[in-house]
Amino acid sequence: MDSNPSPVFPPDLERTVFETTAHFYPETIHSLLLVCRRVYEWIDGMKYATVTVNIWNRRIRGTCPVDVLLREIQSQSKPASFFHRHVQRLYVSGARSWGEDNIDLRQLFSACSGIHNLVLYLDRRTIDSLHSDLAAIRPRRLAVLQGPSLLAQHVDQHTEMFTLLTHFYIVNDALLSIPFLRRHDPSPLPPYLARLPALTHFAMGGAFGTRTVTLAKDILVTCKTLQVFVLIVTGDARSFPPVDDARFLYQTGSKEEFIRGWVAETRGGIDFWARADAVVAKKQRGEIQPISRCWIETEDGIPDILESILTPSPA
Repeated sequence: MDSNPSPVFPPDLERTVFETTAHFYPETIHSLLLVCRRVYEWIDGMKYATVTVNIWNRRIRGTCPVDVLLREIQSQSKPASFFHRHVQRLYVSGARSWGEDNIDLRQLFSACSGIHNLVLYLDRRTIDSLHSDLAAIRPRRLAVLQGPSLLAQHVDQHTEMFTLLTHFYIVNDALLSIPFLRRHDPSPLPPYLARLPALTHFAMGGAFGTRTVTLAKDILVTCKTLQVFVLIVTGDARSFPPVDDARFLYQTGSKEEFIRGWVAETRGGIDFWARADAVVAKKQRGEIQPISRCWIETEDGIPDILESILTPSPA
């Protein structure tokens, strides 16, 4: 690393160039850190912006593997405020062991309480053991495998976890993830969602059937401030029952596709939320007719996830 050579450009412009490069091409961060000390100070924190579990698929890697972040936290080489400030997005899953009593997860949530975009691909038992650890986090966006249990704990106990939440995605079928819910019992999900003060976007996985569509309609009626509701389905979305509400949309997708979009959005691409926003806006302007058409057609001109942004540069 050069000690600190004189800048060629004005310092503000030079900083913008390096930070923009690091943001859109995070695979370059490690090389940029070696340029000189002032560049290191500008972008060192950006290395930790998007943390993901150690994934073999390069298309869905963030800027930092979770094991690297954990080593930094455990080494105590940086103050706790550093991770609170710089770790903005975190994706964790059951694909990794998190230590006895989930100690690694507890350390992550304690150090990175400033996270605003959180994905918890964890089973219900693990989530239930982490309620007190999650209570200090106030994400704007949250995706969980199973949501009703998490909602019940934090909404009923009046913790602040959901106070800033605008985008909420329950990945698994919301009906199947509620234990002991009998066939004709009303779902507790609509009233819980209605109690989230900032919620504007909701998505959930769902199977083909009238119960799923009935639940979707109940949520739309109960949650007046909801702007977008996406039901993630498998198969041909056109075969699902129509819903006569401009806010509603079917999208197909897998867990991997969600994470791919999640990472793409951090690099200037789009995720499924952005696609849904575009469709709902077109429906509300009357550009998509009828309103009950709840799926995306090619002629709608809605862009897909920008794969080019996710293609790593050659090593």
